[in-house]
This record gives sequence, C-alpha cells and structure tokens, in this order.
Amino acid sequence: LPNQSCDTISCFETLEYIEDPAQALREMSRVLTESGTLVLSVPLHHPVEHAGDRWRFKATPLRELIQQAGFNISCFLSEGSRFASVAHALKCQVSRKQNRWWRQLGALIVYFPVELLMLLNHYVSANENHATGFLVVARKGLSHG
Repeated sequence: LPNQSCDTISCFETLEYIEDPAQALREMSRVLTESGTLVLSVPLHHPVEHAGDRWRFKATPLRELIQQAGFNISCFLSEGSRFASVAHALKCQVSRKQNRWWRQLGALIVYFPVELLMLLNHYVSANENHATGFLVVARKGLSHG
C-alpha cells in the first residue's frame, strides 16, 4: 500500500501470528495517514493454538511496542480475567479431542463449569496481570491527550 493511504487499520487477534510484530506495527504506521487510527486486539492468557501462534503480549511490552512504532495510545483496555482464561482452556481441551463422542461427552462435562466461570468473570474487574487479552486504540502522530 502507498504511504499514508489508510485512515484506520483494524488488527484483531492477528499480531500473535506475525513473525515480527514490531515490523508489522511500523508498516501499519507507514500506511496510516498522519492522524490515522489503529484498533488492535491481542491475546494474553490463551492457549497457543498451533506452531504459527507465536506471541503473547503483556501490557507494558505491548504499550512499548505500539509507541515505538510511532503511535500514541488513546485507549488501552484489559479484557477478561483468570476465570475467562480457565474457561477458554477447558473449551480448547475438549475441542481438541479426535473422537467425536469424546468431544461431545467432554462438552457436556465442562458446560456448567465453563458457564459458572464466565458468570464469575462478569463480577471481577479487569486487571492487566490477569487479562485474557488487550484491546488498544492508538493514533498516529498525535500527542497524548
């Protein structure tokens, strides 16, 4: 894409698959207009799904990576909690079963614990150390407001 050719870039749950996230963010900065907006989400406490799933981003290093690429963060939100992380891990374990019957039985067994964990998740305030991931809105070329 040409320099400064985009007003907004959305990158949801993708950066963790990219070999060089810093280079990818610099490229996003290059193609954004001078006051362009980046909307980004990344996982933290999620199981690694396959070999191409390379990265998990903690809050401080993610902020630094985004800022080093030329962005000013206007919104940085923690998503989920440890309850959501455990619920997701349970669902992943069940879905990986090769035998269809074991998957179905596993789904029945974990259904209520997962629902309980997700209910508890709603009553726990988001914390960067226990988040399942982050949602970031950043602007290029603007000072911190």
